[in-house]
Amino acid sequence: PRIILQIQKADSIGRVSVIAHGFAHVPCTPGTHELTPVCWRATGSQEEELRAYFLDEYPVLLDEDLVYHKAPAYRHRLVTVASGMVSIEANVITRFFAENGVDSEIA
Repeated sequence: PRIILQIQKADSIGRVSVIAHGFAHVPCTPGTHELTPVCWRATGSQEEELRAYFLDEYPVLLDEDLVYHKAPAYRHRLVTVASGMVSIEANVITRFFAENGVDSEIA
């Protein structure tokens, strides 16, 4: 299992824009876990980067599946820049893991 993140920002006039993406694998062992996925955003042309800096209009991904599903095949083609990290405290309960095809380290 995994958590796919899409970080959004609301500006002073109410516009909401995506400013970063990231993902983290959820541990398959029960208990409390600290996850710290690194987030990134796609870079654009020089004009798009200036718009991002001055107007908070960041370049967007045309295909959101590039974040995780298509990452092995296409992510190496993306030019990205780090956008920080997110701290997540996850409490994992392994009930119904076996019934849903999730491998767990607990027998």
